[in-house]
Amino acid sequence: MYEKLESRLKKDAANKDFVKKILCLDSVDSTNNYALSMETKSEGLFIISKSQTKGKGRNNRYWHSLEGKSIALSGIVKYPESPKLPPTLVPLLSSNAVVDTLIKFGLNPKVKWPNDVLVNSKKISGILCESDYKKDSNNFIIVGIGINVNLTNEDFAEDKISYVVPPTSMNIETNGNHNLEDVAFNLIDSFCFWINEYKNRNIDRILKFWEENWNDKNKEVSLIRNEKLLKGIAKRVTNKGELVLQYKDKEEIISSGEIKV
Repeated sequence: MYEKLESRLKKDAANKDFVKKILCLDSVDSTNNYALSMETKSEGLFIISKSQTKGKGRNNRYWHSLEGKSIALSGIVKYPESPKLPPTLVPLLSSNAVVDTLIKFGLNPKVKWPNDVLVNSKKISGILCESDYKKDSNNFIIVGIGINVNLTNEDFAEDKISYVVPPTSMNIETNGNHNLEDVAFNLIDSFCFWINEYKNRNIDRILKFWEENWNDKNKEVSLIRNEKLLKGIAKRVTNKGELVLQYKDKEEIISSGEIKV
């Protein structure tokens, strides 16, 4: 399925310099878990699996990943040493990469702070960033990206799961299947573009693109933070990727939480 992915990227990708190696697996519990467990890590390594048995999202939520129907990918990024490169921007630039990719396949995606991508108010992609941080050591961010590609409504129904956000897929939204290697190629190429923008400190460009595709900008939202419900207007994001929420005639910076759809 992904046998030619690395050679294609190194030959044809516009942003191929970041790609060091593509590790293709038949099955794994989670590509993030696999990356975290590696004794030797290097920036630019991508792990992609045909299927995941225990795919996970934020708060250890289940992520559907069937062979031939989903992208299950993790990329390794070196933890930034400069305070001018906040690691909290990595989920946003990763969302940009997913949005870029889906647009190329004829979709109209929107981002939901901090790390989901929606199509028609349904979740098509999720991002999970985990730090592998050890004192006096090389430190990394593991960026896990899942995209529902060829899943059907019947596939989701078989889960018998109560989804926080209703799911969808590229197949459902376009009425047709898509080649997973083509989707993975575009996703990795776009991710490399946005990570290079990040390393070159083009933070404004990252935030501008993200806000242009933000589902909730200037809308009233409900936010769950520390098991408490906040309601306000989603105004903007800071240069650290934090949410600025306006409520009770004041603005508050929110660094963690989840917007309800």
